[in-house]
Amino acid sequence: MAKELVFENEFATLSYDTESRIVQSVVKQSIPVEKMKELLNKICETLKSRSATKLTTDARKTGILPPEFDEWRRKDWVPRMVRAGWKHWAPVFPPSVITQLHMKRLIKDFQDVGIQVQPVTSPEEALQWLGSQ
Repeated sequence: MAKELVFENEFATLSYDTESRIVQSVVKQSIPVEKMKELLNKICETLKSRSATKLTTDARKTGILPPEFDEWRRKDWVPRMVRAGWKHWAPVFPPSVITQLHMKRLIKDFQDVGIQVQPVTSPEEALQWLGSQ
């Protein structure tokens, strides 16, 4: 794997694997809305600039974000991601049942716009599934 660090702050890391062409994000701790938007915008820019179609998100440490964030994500970010070429997503689920319920809504939203989603329990499993797509 030839990983290129694209973005990092105290809340998250974003990298791109030049061999597998997989964009990888890791949330390191509960993340405020503005920092999550920054990360998601960087993901979109990375997909577009690298002509990538695959994304894995290690969201195990992500907290619950407010409803207005969901509206922004649905109306602004998702359409931009689809235009950028996004096709496959392998989210690593967090352990919290409440957060998992929220993630299941995200999955449905993404599937509704044609994204193939495979929820997984580890980053290794995510990379394996994305590598087979």
